[in-house]
Amino acid sequence: MRWALAAVVLLAFALRLLWLQDQSLSMDELAELTIAHSPMTDILWAQDGFPPLYHSILHAWLAIFPGDQSARWLSALFGTAAVGAVWGLARAVADERTALWAAFLVAVSPFQAWHAQEARAYILYYLIAACALWSFFTALKTDSPAAWAAYVAICWAGFLTHYYFALLVLSNLAILLVEGGGRLRRRAVIAHAGLALLSVPVAWLLHGDLSAEEAATFATTFHPAAIGYALFSFVSGYALGPSPRELHGLAAGRAVLAVLPWLLPIGISAGILLYHGLRVLGARLWGSRLLLAGVGPVVLCAALAGVSSITFQVRHVLWASILLMVVLGAGCTEWRSRKPVQLALLTLLLLFGVSRYHRHDLPRYQNEDLRGLASYLRTADPSTPVYVLSGYMAQPVRYYLGDGWSVFPVPDAGPDANALRTALNYLDSSTTPSAGFWFVYTRGFHGDPWGRLIDTLPRLRDLQRRKEFAGITLFAGGGGPAPVR
Repeated sequence: MRWALAAVVLLAFALRLLWLQDQSLSMDELAELTIAHSPMTDILWAQDGFPPLYHSILHAWLAIFPGDQSARWLSALFGTAAVGAVWGLARAVADERTALWAAFLVAVSPFQAWHAQEARAYILYYLIAACALWSFFTALKTDSPAAWAAYVAICWAGFLTHYYFALLVLSNLAILLVEGGGRLRRRAVIAHAGLALLSVPVAWLLHGDLSAEEAATFATTFHPAAIGYALFSFVSGYALGPSPRELHGLAAGRAVLAVLPWLLPIGISAGILLYHGLRVLGARLWGSRLLLAGVGPVVLCAALAGVSSITFQVRHVLWASILLMVVLGAGCTEWRSRKPVQLALLTLLLLFGVSRYHRHDLPRYQNEDLRGLASYLRTADPSTPVYVLSGYMAQPVRYYLGDGWSVFPVPDAGPDANALRTALNYLDSSTTPSAGFWFVYTRGFHGDPWGRLIDTLPRLRDLQRRKEFAGITLFAGGGGPAPVR
């Protein structure tokens, strides 16, 4: 079994290195890197929506391994380590065979790999959550002081990684109450009281980060269908059906229709494995655990988004997929004797492969190709100004173009007519008909959610569509920039 586990971990690492650097760093990744390059005191108080642990670790990592691309290596390592943590969790609650299958499913999971190939805090969040669940169920079984102390220490690290880690602790408390018949063990009470005290400094940081989140211009309205999409994404990995970026501007009905062709095979295959997994582990016990620690946190997170100005994102509760993988792994243990399990497993693995392919090869799922854009523009006259929509994408474009280029953010053309007029007036006052300029139109869901600017601008300014990149349309405007050689 240990050799088999080593093989699964090596497979996980290889899959996370596959295509690791193929895509440009996203705007979010570059924002994380900007913070990580700051002094430690600035990292501690940065109002970026996160507690400081990930950026502190990334700061130290970049000091040892310079170069912004190396940040993704750190995520790949966290993602690989999480496979081992899920194995430990599954072994603690079930047996060696279930643990190996659960680790294998996480190793090949496109959902986990997506976050493990992104230089952001979420894969560390996932890793710590897997370790916290492992220590929680170990403490639940043994009730030893050492196990509860380990649980408190790991959860403290979780609090310092993401504020929604509190939902994991709440779901664990719910499990304790349900499985204890409404009563809590003394050591469990002490452990969670300690966590409540340790959360006070994190709550102090939360105020500033919450202000930053509420000031963001790209929050989207919550819809109940987001709960179903989150559960679907735990298996699909964001790359079957509409992409996360497309969902920003897609009506709920159209999104459901786009998901349906994938929902049937995913639902049937995952449903078969889930059914057999619950039979193996105990349907009543594990059905309750899945509801409390798998579905419950998603619903609660979505509800919080519904009553606040913070956008609901699947990644906020990505750890809620962990127990699902354990149950699916238990279902896989019956593959030798159950033909439906064999077919379900093969179908699921095929869907995993399709999702990984889509993420790598289809522009709708790729990061904005800023690297390709910069390579194209650098063959032209660098004195030609570059205007970028959405405005927040100007800095990433400037990052890839390097020094010597004039890059200007265009005000967002929001859903109201005044915002559209402001964006048009800005371009009118900043450009002249006789001088050439580039206009970079990135995915419109943030800066042009209704598509009014892209419909209006070519008619008003004689813009010519010059080149398409993943997530980007490049226009030549004015008198026409020097042609690309």
